[in-house]
Amino acid sequence: MAIRKGLKIARDYGLQSLLIESNTSNVVRLIISGSHSLAEISVVIHDVQNFLASMPCNIISHIPRSCNKVTHVAAKWSVSNIDDFVWFQEYHFWLSKHLEEDSNPIVSF
Repeated sequence: MAIRKGLKIARDYGLQSLLIESNTSNVVRLIISGSHSLAEISVVIHDVQNFLASMPCNIISHIPRSCNKVTHVAAKWSVSNIDDFVWFQEYHFWLSKHLEEDSNPIVSF
């Protein structure tokens, strides 16, 4: 749902080049594979595939949540807000800590 909403906003703002990262590997796999199913999510997946097909340059990939805390924190924050928010280039100060963590991850194997 979030990817579809983000793509609608990108289209409305006339953005053409997109890098979409999601921590949900199953959704990314369904979008990339182009497969269709009878599951409820298939309608959303189909919408996303159509949006991506209409944009000249896009990349979609799976990123583990541990490497992208900013989006997780921002998504949790957005659930508690009624209004839509679009940030271009600047971000809210409360994301600074998470941006720093994403930029300098502690990698363990």
